[in-house]
Amino acid sequence: MANQEHQHSERKERSEHHEKERNEKQENRNEKRSENRQEEQRRNEKK
Repeated sequence: MANQEHQHSERKERSEHHEKERNEKQENRNEKRSENRQEEQRRNEKK
């Protein structure tokens, strides 16, 4: 029984870690997107 408990908590930790990684990737994408937007605005202002 204790073994099942252990396996369950390991699975939970792995899925939480996976969730964290996904969130970080999402944040990175959002940062890039906002940088691109700022760059576009700068180019448009120069015209």
